[in-house]
Amino acid sequence: MLKRITVGAGLLTLLLPGTVVVPSAAQADDLAVVKQLVRDLNAARRITKGRGITVAIVSTGVDGSVGSLRGKVKPGRDFVNNGHPKKITGTLLASLIAGAGLTHYSPVGMRGLASGTDILPVRIAPDQEEPGSKAFYGRSDFTEIEAKGIRYAADQGAQIICIDFYSWGDDVAPIRAAVSYALSKNATVVAGAARGSDDETVPIFPAAEPGVIGVGALDTKGHRIAKLSARNSSVIVGAPGFTFPSIGPGDSLWTVKGPLPAVAWVASTAALVRAEHPKLTQAQVAQVITSSAHHPTSGYDTEVGFGVINPVGALKAAEALEKSPSAVAGRGAVGDKARFGGHPPAKIQAVRHSKGLLAGFGGLAAAGLLAIVLAAILAIRGRRRSTALATTPGMSPAAAEGPAPAAPPGMSPGTTPAVSPLGSPGTPPAGPRSAATSDESGPDGALPERDPTGEPGVAEETG
Repeated sequence: MLKRITVGAGLLTLLLPGTVVVPSAAQADDLAVVKQLVRDLNAARRITKGRGITVAIVSTGVDGSVGSLRGKVKPGRDFVNNGHPKKITGTLLASLIAGAGLTHYSPVGMRGLASGTDILPVRIAPDQEEPGSKAFYGRSDFTEIEAKGIRYAADQGAQIICIDFYSWGDDVAPIRAAVSYALSKNATVVAGAARGSDDETVPIFPAAEPGVIGVGALDTKGHRIAKLSARNSSVIVGAPGFTFPSIGPGDSLWTVKGPLPAVAWVASTAALVRAEHPKLTQAQVAQVITSSAHHPTSGYDTEVGFGVINPVGALKAAEALEKSPSAVAGRGAVGDKARFGGHPPAKIQAVRHSKGLLAGFGGLAAAGLLAIVLAAILAIRGRRRSTALATTPGMSPAAAEGPAPAAPPGMSPGTTPAVSPLGSPGTPPAGPRSAATSDESGPDGALPERDPTGEPGVAEETG
């Protein structure tokens, strides 16, 4: 479900250094939440960039040769060992979090949300585009492989563990036990509260496991992206899930949408907190993230959790907590009884773009968080292209606007759990799906699905 995009000169002009992007009045209204996110992150990054913190990426592997990640990727472990990994999804997530921006090795690199952090790659699955991926995802012991990856990350001392795959069903005990082990090692565990089936109330593991910060994916208005994000008590906090640029293997340019960027935002915020306040426990880190979020009027709801992520607010709350004589180690804001059921991380959406855009995105990196605003504008523009999307091969107007796919078959008690990487709902129980997959469509401003032939290199002219 990957699609390479060739972007026209009009969009490229928007991305060139020094260009001023002026949103329309309608876009300005849509960007209110985005502007607040930019202010919050800018203020947080003036305090810390996460130096000294290791973020484990439990995913499909990370390409350490990417320019903006050079020297930041530690030796990790491969639990797949299938020969020639593509490392797409894990690299995209790592770039969002730890990208160093413009460097000697990466003249067009992009700056991550917590650019001072290091990355520990833990490969627990192949990308869907790799040979043999279907057979791997169909293995009955996949949850055990994921559990081994989580335990390895904890044993290596990673302060933050990002888990890119999710599961639902009966046989999630290995994942739950591994998460409990990681929490006991004082690791902050972050996972997407993705929508794993047509029933958006079904909890997903590990997001639903008590102690995990489950993340809901939000659009530019701060609303849940219904096709990708769950609506249940697994959602502890909401974060941007609209389209973001990122860098993949070989310094290739991609855009990602859904739980993947949302998880990157929350993991980065946790990294900033732990870098500035290293004495806090993982439970206290979760506490300051939830208490500082921009709360919904109800105080909590199952679509955005305790509210939209607030990086600088979390740092301020951490400072106050650290100074408080009543601070109790190990007590979090969310107790075990506050969550119901369990299941894992969600599918992510990524689209590969031509390298000709790298220079433009590099200019945005130099300009700081302008990239966030531009990403939001592109997402808004995408929503207004629903008619064009409906004519994409393999999609009807009903598919672009209609309900989510039916629940995966075979999910009766005692069956192997459905497993998927952060991304789209309705994933068949044949196995996990990578954050690098894409089925963006319709009102969420998504990009079209991969060409039905499954072959890369299909170009769509835009701009």
